[in-house]
Amino acid sequence: APATRLGLGAGYPRLRDTMQACAQAASLVVVDAPRLPLDTAAELARISTTNLLVLQLNVKDVRAARSMLGALHARGISPDTFTLLVNRYRRRTTPLDIEEARRVLQGIRIECLSNDFSAASESMNFGQPLEKIAPRSSFRKDIQQLAGRLLPVAAPVNGVHI
Repeated sequence: APATRLGLGAGYPRLRDTMQACAQAASLVVVDAPRLPLDTAAELARISTTNLLVLQLNVKDVRAARSMLGALHARGISPDTFTLLVNRYRRRTTPLDIEEARRVLQGIRIECLSNDFSAASESMNFGQPLEKIAPRSSFRKDIQQLAGRLLPVAAPVNGVHI
């Protein structure tokens, strides 16, 4: 079944109803919600099966992630329901070590996506999947592996076109 991407606008009074309707229409619903009020973010996290918090591996983003997870925890959302997704990751060139981030974030699951800016940018600019633009990209392989771990039933690795 196809995936549905839902971008949230200014109003959220029927968030739960909207999510239920999307779930009935598609087997996989991705909600890109970067700047939500905390109460709305908590509601969205509560009704979601998988929660990803995207960040880069630097002090500013790790502090922001810790703050966000703390604020959501205060609203009844367990930080254990989140996977922190480090994008643009390079082992030797990150300002912060992955183990230091794990220590600061108290063992919350962290996944990393390789930094392949040129392939990702070309894929987005031309509206083509990475499978076509850069089939051997490490970034593409990381996304496939992540999808296989997080969504084994809804999106098997062999069926994901990235």
